[in-house]
Amino acid sequence: MSGEFLKRQAVIKLARGWQGAMAAAEKPKRKRALDIEALLVWTYRQELPKVPRLDAAPAGFRCAWDKVSEWAEELSLAGLDDNRFGVVPDLFAQSLPHSDALLVHDAVCRLDEFALSLPDDWSPLDDLGDMDGHAAGVARDALDALTILDREGVRRLRRAPRRLVVKHALLGGAPDWHIDAPQVRTVSENGREKWFVREVIIADSLSGPVSMEIEVDGFDERRRIPKPNAYRKTFLDPDPTLGCVGRAEYEVWRAALDVLAEDLRGQMEDFEVVSCARPFRPWVDGEPKPARVLPDLRPAPAMDSRGARDRKKKIAHTA
Repeated sequence: MSGEFLKRQAVIKLARGWQGAMAAAEKPKRKRALDIEALLVWTYRQELPKVPRLDAAPAGFRCAWDKVSEWAEELSLAGLDDNRFGVVPDLFAQSLPHSDALLVHDAVCRLDEFALSLPDDWSPLDDLGDMDGHAAGVARDALDALTILDREGVRRLRRAPRRLVVKHALLGGAPDWHIDAPQVRTVSENGREKWFVREVIIADSLSGPVSMEIEVDGFDERRRIPKPNAYRKTFLDPDPTLGCVGRAEYEVWRAALDVLAEDLRGQMEDFEVVSCARPFRPWVDGEPKPARVLPDLRPAPAMDSRGARDRKKKIAHTA
């Protein structure tokens, strides 16, 4: 067999095995789709606590300070803080945190750069109505309890969005937005409704007399009737202010999940983030309905003659 023939056969074999210019290119790695809430749970519960202990120091040497260290560790609920991510360290971990978990943590830390922006007519009590005019005041009180104004006049959360996200990644669930419908009640004392009236008084000050308006008892005890221009006051029972704070935190937390999902999409090595399916305002939009397990309507598989005889014997036995 000639050498020219062998060369020709080798060329033919190479041509038949040729699969194009991209044949040698590495196929893209298939990523696992994970909901943003599940991704945060995985990050802060499983990966970021990993802090392998390096026992490089000589063993067997003790000093007086060791007792102080042991005492501090016993007093601490979570042990000594050896974790820069702010979670309880896992000192028995055999590896470092996953690179995707580090990306998630960086994205969560960037949440603190955002300022709070709320519409002028923001109200967390849309499902409860006006409540005799108390709704606007409750929303204002909740906003004051939830936020502060910085030196630039920008309204920011007292609890940073990052801490809110990490908290519910560790504890699970969402901020509690449920509110028991309050009743409008009249201020009373000893079972009797109270009356109030505003009066102007003159008080002395360093710059001279000043007038101020104060609220005093508006019931005339001698005549047993309310004084002129007297009024009654009402209040909500139970007070929904803390519930409104929870609803505001829910809205911030829910918006933060969307920011994180958008920021992390296409950036991770092993995961592809899926946006949150929770409603933005469940007290208005309604909670997502739980999945229903439907019955299997397929016909039962036919039994052979032996199985049918065994079933007849069992029925006869039980009868």
